[in-house]
Amino acid sequence: MKGHVTVWACVVGLGALLAGSPVRAATTNYMELTATRVDDQTMPYTGFRGHIEVVLGNETDVSSVTVATPGGLVPLIDVSGNGTNWVQKMYVPDLATFTSATSGAWMVTVNQGASTSTLNFTLNTSELTDADFYPTPTGLSPGQGATGVPGGATLSWTGPAGSATSQVLESDISDNLGHDQQVLSLDATNPISLAATSWTPAGTITANACQWEVGYYQRASSSLVTSLSSAGSVAWDTSPYAGIDWTSGVPLVIVGSQSIVSFNQSTPEPASVVLLGLGGLLLWARRRRA
Repeated sequence: MKGHVTVWACVVGLGALLAGSPVRAATTNYMELTATRVDDQTMPYTGFRGHIEVVLGNETDVSSVTVATPGGLVPLIDVSGNGTNWVQKMYVPDLATFTSATSGAWMVTVNQGASTSTLNFTLNTSELTDADFYPTPTGLSPGQGATGVPGGATLSWTGPAGSATSQVLESDISDNLGHDQQVLSLDATNPISLAATSWTPAGTITANACQWEVGYYQRASSSLVTSLSSAGSVAWDTSPYAGIDWTSGVPLVIVGSQSIVSFNQSTPEPASVVLLGLGGLLLWARRRRA
């Protein structure tokens, strides 16, 4: 399996599926693997992506989290800055490579000072077939490389065949100044319809390079996970039988499809440019202090 040791590579970008949604409790501990068919036109890249997320909302003083996978040891990156949210991603060209790197015994290790906790399970991702993944959304408008897109524009797309039976629709847009907006079909306060094919962000994304993502997801079959056990002080909410709406814990494996494009909005008036520049400096200064 040496050939898969280096397939996991740090990609710190937009939040994971459902991040920040009211359906997720702020204080919970879980591990989740999201397997996604991806059409990323910004790279460009077409293939599969694995996203490991370990959230430790109930824990303190976490110094490191590693995941021993069939493809090798994967050190996770603390994207929260306070030890509560650890992630890593892998990009592979096809499903066969993905299953080869992920099917087998896994062990999540959480280090807290002199204390160590583990979560162990076996993934049977070799059971996954191409039919388990929706086709990627198409017809994204504005499309890749579009310029002069007006602020507050409505974003539209064509959902994949069979999308009416998916469990989650997510659309997320961000700009290069760190502004981000997300809409989610599971959001308890402001959900988007699962059948929606358009979205108008509530606030104006600034006139900069924007990245827009549309994805459809569902919980994978519980048969993909066996021999789930844990040791140590961390109490895990992860369950292979949990629904994707989090009503009975956190699903361990999610599968889906996602399309990604980038575009530029219209150039603002000179006064707006000054305000955006000041806003960027303030955001930078705030991050430096955090």
